[in-house]
Amino acid sequence: WVTRRIWSESKGEAVRTLQQYAHNKQTPEVTESLINELNMMSESEALMAIYELKQRPTTSLTPTVVRTLGNNQMDVRCIISTTDTLETFEVKALLDSGCTGSCVNREFVEKHRLNTTPLPRPIPVYNA
Repeated sequence: WVTRRIWSESKGEAVRTLQQYAHNKQTPEVTESLINELNMMSESEALMAIYELKQRPTTSLTPTVVRTLGNNQMDVRCIISTTDTLETFEVKALLDSGCTGSCVNREFVEKHRLNTTPLPRPIPVYNA
């Protein structure tokens, strides 16, 4: 109902509707610009994007500064698993990388033939 409602409302009303629906930590993301993006999406893409707004963010949306001495990266051995097939892989993960692009190595995805699904809208990234 939210998708159809924001498509039929004025932008201001659509922003208020989506702010009421979204998780309280996600409301800063709800802007007229987002409404414009949602209006350009297919219904299924818009539904996925709106559903993501309902979820509690897994990371802070406010900039966080992590200080280190010397080298600004930390490699950690960990086990990751896919969410669809539950395959597991032991990998070396990079923490605090200052990543400004993809956070998953495309070669790793291709080498292990992992299924991927593009997001309907990019995840905002806040760097210190």
